[in-house]
Amino acid sequence: MSVLLVVDNTQEQAKAAASELTGALERLGYDVELAPNPRLCYKPDLAKTGVELVVSLGGDGTLLRAANIVHYSGVPILGISYGHLGFLTAAPGSEQLTFLELALAGELHSSRRACLEADVTFIKEGEVFSEKNLFCLNEIALSRGIDGAIVAFDVSVSGNPITSMRADGFVVASATGSTSYALSAGGPVVTPDFGGMICIPVAPHTI
Repeated sequence: MSVLLVVDNTQEQAKAAASELTGALERLGYDVELAPNPRLCYKPDLAKTGVELVVSLGGDGTLLRAANIVHYSGVPILGISYGHLGFLTAAPGSEQLTFLELALAGELHSSRRACLEADVTFIKEGEVFSEKNLFCLNEIALSRGIDGAIVAFDVSVSGNPITSMRADGFVVASATGSTSYALSAGGPVVTPDFGGMICIPVAPHTI
């Protein structure tokens, strides 16, 4: 079995914790992989590498980057808090070895979370000049560009038109993302096992 560590390299405590966990895992007979800078694009095939557990060492941002690495593989993530907020990373750093042992033994509760995926097409002067595919655990936001112009957009669900709107932006969030940007924009907090999407306009023009 292999364990992948995703570490916030800006946190000295997180880097020291990664060294401690590496030693503990190797003594238990596990192979340990260390993800390169998680702020960069890193999409390994976890099935091919045999990774069965991903450990995030940092804050919520590090866990979100770990979720991008896991993608649709279904590999569980253990979030150990070395950040400022630690809303998603439930395990305190002071007890990381205890939580690691429980996770490896399958004795921790696991929560399956809905994720988001978006295909984005950029059109200029009637021609497609760029396309991107986005994946995330928390939210996808459409916002003003560098020119500061207000955003005009149409919203539809399953092909059914809902509304046309002008606003500073538009946030589509999962249940996990409901406590982040969507909440700041006035959205609800929903239970983590909610499988739908939360759609929140940012400062809409409603006159």
